[in-house]
Parts: sequence; structure tokens; C-alpha cells
Amino acid sequence: MESKRKTLAYLVSGVSVIAGLYILERDNYLLFHSLAELFSIIIAVTLFLIMWNSNKYMKNKALVFISIGYLFIAIIDLLHTLSYQGMNIFKDYDFYANQLWIAARYMESLTLLVAFAWPSRVNQIINRVGILGIMTIYLVITVILMVSIYIWKIFPVCFIANQGQTEFKIMSEYVICLTLVAGILFLWKNRRNFDEKIYTLLIAAMIFTILQELSFTLYSDNYGILNMVGHYFKILSFYLMYRAIVKIGIVEPYNLIIRELTFNEIELKEAKNAAELANNMKSSFLANMSHEIRTPLNSILGFANLLFEEEKEPEKLEKLEIIINAGDHLLSLVNNILEFSKIEAGMVVIEQSSFFIHKLFENLKKMFVLKSQERHLSWEVYINPAVPEIIVGDEHRLMQVLVNLTGNAFKFIESGGVSIQVSYLNGQLEIIVKDTGIGIPEAKQETIFSPFEQVETSYARKYGGTGLGLSITKNLLELMGGTIRVERSTVSGSEFVVSIPVGTVEMQKQDQIEPAALTSEPNSKGWVMFLVVDGNEATEEVVMNIVKVCSFDGLSVKVLPCDSKTKDRILFAGADLILMYESIGSDKMKLLAKDLKQDFRTSFLPVIFLQEFSGDRISFQADTNALKYGKTSQEIDLYGFISQVIQGREVFGRAMMKRWLEKAEVEMGTSQILLDCLSDIAVRVQALENALVDHVMENIQFLTHSLKGSTGTLRMSEVCLKVSDMDTELGMKPPDMEKVRKEFSSAKEMLALIPKKYFDMERLQLEKRKHAVGKLLILVVDDNVENRKLIGHCLDQLYLKYKNAENGEIALEMLRAESFSMILLDSQMPVMDGITTLKRIRGNSALKELHVIMQTASTFKDDVQEFFQAGCNDYISKPVDLRVLQRKLAEFIAQQES
Repeated sequence: MESKRKTLAYLVSGVSVIAGLYILERDNYLLFHSLAELFSIIIAVTLFLIMWNSNKYMKNKALVFISIGYLFIAIIDLLHTLSYQGMNIFKDYDFYANQLWIAARYMESLTLLVAFAWPSRVNQIINRVGILGIMTIYLVITVILMVSIYIWKIFPVCFIANQGQTEFKIMSEYVICLTLVAGILFLWKNRRNFDEKIYTLLIAAMIFTILQELSFTLYSDNYGILNMVGHYFKILSFYLMYRAIVKIGIVEPYNLIIRELTFNEIELKEAKNAAELANNMKSSFLANMSHEIRTPLNSILGFANLLFEEEKEPEKLEKLEIIINAGDHLLSLVNNILEFSKIEAGMVVIEQSSFFIHKLFENLKKMFVLKSQERHLSWEVYINPAVPEIIVGDEHRLMQVLVNLTGNAFKFIESGGVSIQVSYLNGQLEIIVKDTGIGIPEAKQETIFSPFEQVETSYARKYGGTGLGLSITKNLLELMGGTIRVERSTVSGSEFVVSIPVGTVEMQKQDQIEPAALTSEPNSKGWVMFLVVDGNEATEEVVMNIVKVCSFDGLSVKVLPCDSKTKDRILFAGADLILMYESIGSDKMKLLAKDLKQDFRTSFLPVIFLQEFSGDRISFQADTNALKYGKTSQEIDLYGFISQVIQGREVFGRAMMKRWLEKAEVEMGTSQILLDCLSDIAVRVQALENALVDHVMENIQFLTHSLKGSTGTLRMSEVCLKVSDMDTELGMKPPDMEKVRKEFSSAKEMLALIPKKYFDMERLQLEKRKHAVGKLLILVVDDNVENRKLIGHCLDQLYLKYKNAENGEIALEMLRAESFSMILLDSQMPVMDGITTLKRIRGNSALKELHVIMQTASTFKDDVQEFFQAGCNDYISKPVDLRVLQRKLAEFIAQQES
């Protein structure tokens, strides 16, 4: 409704103006002409003023260019009005007005053509010479036109009295019309640079200008009807120009500004997208380069290390050491360049987590202790007592900073040593790294933190490196909110001071007492006791109190949750005694104890049930196996009873071992044979247990008969008796396997009583592992044959069976055809890469529980996160550190064994 009212108002106003002008023209044409021209002049000047004030918001300078042109067109039109026939201002010639008209119209049509045909070029010119430069050009043109008309009088004649318009004037009007038509076509072509409403009104204004010019080709009298019609068209043309630019510029100025801002925003988004694309391309390039460089390095370093471990000749060892050192150096350079590129690309994310700061420095000291010993250098870390036990920060990045600084300190030192001092005050961790090296000249102390900078070029040749280490260190510290500075640097050494804000957390009880969780490490120095608890019932305080009450020198307490894997954990780690804590009314422990009693491998283990607390005293109940070695009474508490059982077993075992040694000494002339063969006997007993579990009769009979002969020869009478009973029973047709297992359990109990110092516990643990892993099958997926061979060698050392696949597609076919326990999956491969393969595995219900370790040469956190999001269980970086791979495989094996 409002729009209709406005339209009606415009129509009424327009008709009223035209009617008034018509009446005025009939009465006084000269006044009509002056008013019509003044209207166009005012419009042109107003247009210039508005554009002048808003040009700083306008990126599209075409309208600014038009406004400047119209200012000088208005000047010429003003002279045209003053020179019109009858005004009697310029008395020497009556027809200056016709010449000025053509000059103004040429300027107008060419201005519009240039603005609409080459808007980008116009933008460039205005940006280069400025608005004042464009005004100067128009001023020069205007002055030349005025001089050619008024002074030199060389401008072509346009009107002759009693004859009318000249041929030049008429042809010029047609040329101007064609120029305007060209301007309209170019405006249509570049219409995206203009608001739709402005674009429509500009087209209309130019059409009326063309009609105006055509009208002026036909008149023969300056006061004639066609001259009047032409001025009506001019009024309409300038009114539309007013509507297009001036009205919108005054009433709705924000439209022009917002349009430009919108274009700016679009261009900024496009620039942002282009930058992100470039950044992604850079990241992709770095990831690919990382993979392509690290993959061959993986083979070089891996096989060189393997050869170094196997080689005995000093000369060859020296050559291998050179290869390994050179490979490590190259890997360090690659890592530094990639790390610097990641920092530059803004791809390093600082994470906050709590960690033991003392443990971090302990690990740092271990990393450089061998280097300090080899070079006879001192290496100390001093931690102020005020430093919290646990801090909050990025442990990985802090370690990276410390390794860089410590590595630099050792690199540039010939004698003396390196020391680190750690202090804490008001939330700031201060670390001072001192060395007695070559020092840093004062002039270089600022630039050494710049990329690729070293103290001297000669040092780069002597000590190596890229000059990125300190730059990376400084950038990482700044990302963590910290600082680094050179406090002191002389010829006698340097001192770097690192300050970094860290958070602190209050130590929890579980942090103060290290959890006694199960480990796969053999215990060869003391007794092992398992405390089995119901994780849903036993509180942390209860468990800690039990551990505290039961602990004494030589006893290792391991806490286990009561679940389906508890018995397997006990079997793998070995135990001298088992404690079971349960709440009143729970049957979990009774069921577990029954299961242990019925299994021939654990039926002899002593078990003690813990029931409830009464002050510091714990009530308990012992089974028959425990009561063989200890006695209960009102006076004996839990600690005393455990001591009785442990020591009773030890006394029994020592006495038995003493008898065997004495018999061997008397009957064989030496006891050393028994000592040398005892571990072998234990290994064969373990092998016999495995055969009994797997029901392999051939192995059972062979091992039993072999053990019977060996234990008899070594005078191990108690064990020999039990094994002889087994051998006799196995000779029956059919044998009573329950009886065989029972006799084996008794023999195993005898060996379990022997003090551990007589056994090679590492060898026994290895035999257990070999049996456990014998059933595991690993799939190695890697397109690089050298990598497959290297990993295969590592798997061979762990007695693991494996098969190879060269890409994800082949791997999936093999997984469908055969059951695998784990897959070592390379991330980048042809045909089907690791991520795609992993997603297919997790999408298959039969394979979704398969343990997957990704191999990657990428150092980007986003890539690692993508692996875990896709469903991997773990990952390992290339070049593969065989020790790290073995540790991860051992962790997996331990999980499988339990």
C-alpha cells in the first residue's frame, strides 16, 4: 500500500512539473530553458558531492568516476545556459550554446561508456592517480574545450542563423547516441557490479538521453517545439539519474555501502577459502613429503640397527654406527623442518593435562645419561622442593623444548657438563639450562632464535644442524604462553632461561601410592601376592589399607579386579599367595576360588579370604593350601599370618633345594649341574603344562618321560616321584588324564616353592609368552616390501606368526578368508589406503573388535586424530623404532594372555 502511494505521488509530481514547465514554456521559453538546465546542473553537482563523501566506502569506483565527469558536465552546461540565444551575456556570438551542448554531451556519453565498459580499469586508474588526479584530467579537458570555443574559436560551428543545425552538429548527435547505446550494452554486461535497482534506472536514464539527442537532431530553431521536447527528455533523464544515485545515496545511503561491504565480504571469503585451500595443499604436501622421506629412512635405520645388534666384528660395527648416526641426523633434520612448517601453518595445538613433572625430568635425564658417560661430561638435574609433584600443561611439547635445549647444550660442548635447575613461583615454572660449551657472542644472542640462524657458519659445518631448533623452541614456548632468553653467554658456556605458566592440581591418594597393577615383568627378587578385589564394592581407601597392612620387604602386592580375566592374569604373572576381598553377601570370590581350585595349574595356590575391618584389624579365613604353611589364632593378625605362609613356603622350598644339592654333591660329585639345569627343568615343566592344556598327547608323553629321566638324574626326588606317577598313568590304556593333571599340579607346586633366585625368570617368562603368542596371527599391511621385512623380523623375535598384504584391498580379502588377532596397517598405500581399510574393518561386524595399530609417517596431530576417529587402537610413527614396536606388541600380547 505504501509503495502504491509513493508511486502515485511520483506520478502526480511528475505530471505537475511537466504541466508547469509547459505553461511556462508557452509564456517564456528562455526561462523554461534556464530552469531545465539548472535542474540538470543541480542534479550533477549533488551527485558529485554525495559520491565525494561516500567514496571511501565504495570499492567500485565507476560511480565515483561518473560523478567527477558529471561535475565538469555541469560546469559546461552552466556555460551553455548562460550562452543561450537571448541571454545577451556573450554578445560576440549567439550560438556558443550549441557548441557547448555538443561538448558536454560528448563528455557525458564518453564518461558513461568508459565507466561501464572498463570498470576494473577505472578502479585501477583511480587507485593509482587518486580522485584529484581524475579531476585534474577532466579540468584540463574542460579548459581546452572552453578555450577552443571562446578564445581560439576552432570548435566546429553547430548552428547557423536562418539555416539551423550544421551537419557536424547532427552527425555528432548520432555519434553520441551510438556511444550511449554502447554504454548501455557494456552496463548490461557488467550489471553484477551494480545494485539491480540502480542498474535499471541507469539504463532508463541513458535511453531518455538517447531520445533527447535524437530530438535535437531535428529542430531548426533554438526556440522550436523539438528543442523543448529534447529538454523534457533531459529532465526525465537527469531525474532518473537522481533516482538511481542521488536519491538512493541520500535516502538509502547504507544500501550502497552495504552492497560494497557485501562484495568485500564475498571477496574476503573467497580469499579465505583460497588461503585455506593453499594451507590444505601445504599440509598435504608436508604429509606426503613426511611419508616419502620417512618410509625409506624406516628401512635404512631399521635394518642398520638389526645388523648392529647381530654383528660382532669391530670394524663392521664402526661402519654400521656411522650409517645409524647419519640416518638419525637426517631424521632429526627432517623432523625439525616438518615441525617448523607445522608451526608456520598454525597446525600446532597446545593441550592441557596433568602430569608428574619429576617423572618428566627423570626421563629427560635417562635420555642423555649415556651420551654424558661416553663423553665424560657431567649431567645433573636439580629440582627445587617448591616445584609441585603434578602440574597442568602440555607434557609432550615441554619435553620437546627440553630435549632441544639439552641436545644443543651437549652438541656444543667439549668438556665440563650440562645442568638443569627447575624452580616454581606464583604459577610460573622456571627452567635454567646451563652448559660449559662454546658460548654465544652478544651480537648473536637475539638472532639465534630466528629460523635457520646459527652462531657461526663454521659451527654449522662442524656441529651440523639446520638452525631451526631454537626457533622451534621459542615458537612452542610462545604457544604455551612462555618465554625464553639468553641470561648469560660467554666463552665458558651459555645459560638459557625458560619461563612457562603451568597449573597445579592437588595430589590424589591414587597418585601418592603407585597402583599395584599387574605387569608382565618377571619378579626374580621376592614373593608375589595378588589382592583380588571386587571393583564395584571395594573402595579405594579399603584397597589402600589392605595393601598397607599386608606389605613388607620382599613382597610385591599386585591388585587385580575380579572379572573373567583374573585367573589368566594370575597364571601369566605367577603368584605365591592370593588374597580375596569381598563385601558381605557377594559370591564372586567364592566362585573364583572354586575355579582356581579346580584348575590343575592353580589348584595348589594358597588363598586367604578377607572379610571386614575392625579398627586396624582385618578378619580373614585361610584355605587348606594356606594352612599347610601357617597357623591361625586369636593373637595372629593378617600381617602375621601372611608372613607365616610366605616364610613357611620359603623354608620348605629351601630345605628341599638343600637336599637336592647335597644329593647331587654326594652322588654326582658336583651340585653345579643341578644349578645349571634347574631353569631348563622349569621350562620343560611349562612346556608340559602347555601340552596338557592343548591336549597334545604326543608332547605330553614325550615331555613327561623326558622330565622323569632328568629329575631322577639331578636327584630332584620329590618332583621325580610325581613325574614318575604321571609317566606310569600315561602308560595305561586309556590313561586317567585327571590323575595325570593332579600329579602334574603336585610337581609344579614343588618347583613353585624353590626360591626364585635359582631360576632364570626372564627365560621362564619368555616360554610362557611363546606359548601364549603361538596362537596369535598378525596381518602386516604395507606397500613397501622393505618395511614388511623389517616388521617381520621384529615379529620373529617375539615368536609371532604373521602374514603380509601390500594394500588394503588385499588385506580385506585375507581378513575375510582367515582369522587374525591383530593388524599392523600402513596409512598411505596405493589401491586402498589405511584409513579406508580401517573404516571397512570397523564397518564389518565380524571384524570390528580386531586390534589395529596404524603405521604412519605423518607428524600431524589431525592425521593421528583421524586414525582414532576411524577406529584404530594404537599407532606407531615411522621410522619405526623397533623397541617401541616391540613394547606395543608386548602390551597387546599381555592383553591377549589375560
